[in-house]
Amino acid sequence: MARKKRTTTPWNEILREKIELSGMKSEAVAVKAGVSLRTVFRWLDGEAVPPVSRAVLIAYAVGCSLDEIWTTESLGHKESKR
Repeated sequence: MARKKRTTTPWNEILREKIELSGMKSEAVAVKAGVSLRTVFRWLDGEAVPPVSRAVLIAYAVGCSLDEIWTTESLGHKESKR
């Protein structure tokens, strides 16, 4: 029997969804995170990954935990098996 392949959502898509659900605009996220609007767009497009210090500020601003945005799988890393 074939195993079902597990799919994950990339962190930038999760981030975009959380921002939309919060009702915030990208400009407000940039201000809260202390970065330029261009930087926020690069994060949302998946061109760059925010440092943890900025990701914590974003998560707080949009009303979610950092774990909801960033998981090992959403960042494209495979969990190590012990």
